[in-house]
Amino acid sequence: AYEVDALISYGGGVNYTQATIQFALTAIGTVNKVTLLVRPGTWVISSNANWSAYTNVTFKIVPGAMLHINTGVFVTIPRLDENITTKIFDCADATGNVLFADGAFYAGKPEWWGAKPDGVTNSTTALYQAGAVCQRIQLSNGTYMTDGWILYGAGRVISGAAGYNNAGIDTMHGTRIKARGTQSYVLATVSRLCEFDHIIFDGNWTTTTVVTINSPSLGNKFKHCTFQGTLDDTGLGGTSNGKLVWDNSILSGIPGTPVTTFQGDSMLFEDCTFSSGDATKISAESIRITGTNAFLIQINRCFFYYARIHISFASGG
Repeated sequence: AYEVDALISYGGGVNYTQATIQFALTAIGTVNKVTLLVRPGTWVISSNANWSAYTNVTFKIVPGAMLHINTGVFVTIPRLDENITTKIFDCADATGNVLFADGAFYAGKPEWWGAKPDGVTNSTTALYQAGAVCQRIQLSNGTYMTDGWILYGAGRVISGAAGYNNAGIDTMHGTRIKARGTQSYVLATVSRLCEFDHIIFDGNWTTTTVVTINSPSLGNKFKHCTFQGTLDDTGLGGTSNGKLVWDNSILSGIPGTPVTTFQGDSMLFEDCTFSSGDATKISAESIRITGTNAFLIQINRCFFYYARIHISFASGG
């Protein structure tokens, strides 16, 4: 394996173009394993480019380098250096405009589209774009601020940085997705069978904030996750025709009204902790579980910590 500098070897040192990358790939061929260095600068992708045949080539897009992909244009990357943690895709369309060949990487990062876990940057669009095209997504340690739809396709696996201490889940560290100000966000897993692991979902503790999970025909799973800081009636959960699973997660409600609501037609809570975190208000309802059929909800081996829960169903008891 060896490294090829696209700009110097095939772009005359000045041509940051799609043609330069194509010249380099054509010269390399599809046999020898090569790392293609993409130098800092804006590389304009002006027409559809399917480079999936070059599975022997790993794109090394260094900090400061960016592929600017025009409206309606898609580019397919064969292999990508996973050590990249900066923005490398500047997409004119909201869906991300980038496709990846099978085995291009193990896990994609929303940072590639401009997300920053700094607690300040609005990362909604970048999270959306990563979820649209990456089957497996790795979130970094820190806080991603959001204020809109975060859409994930079918079968996505979204993992955060583990936030654990000796007592269990550490809600101060790890990966957090947090509402900006009083604005809500919707975690829309509109396809099915997504899995979320080691993520803190934070509603920002405001009376107008909602964190909604839409989980349609087949449900989704939340493992080692924490839900906290949402105070609106509709709260967490949304609707679910398929089973929505919470496993080893902390589900925090706030005593009094409004309450945190988990709403769905089929739900499983297993090895979870329900908590209001306030011993002085234990008599006030803090978490509500509601749906259409009580026989379709299971609560197994869960711990209730200063939490009073109201369960209400249209049928089944």
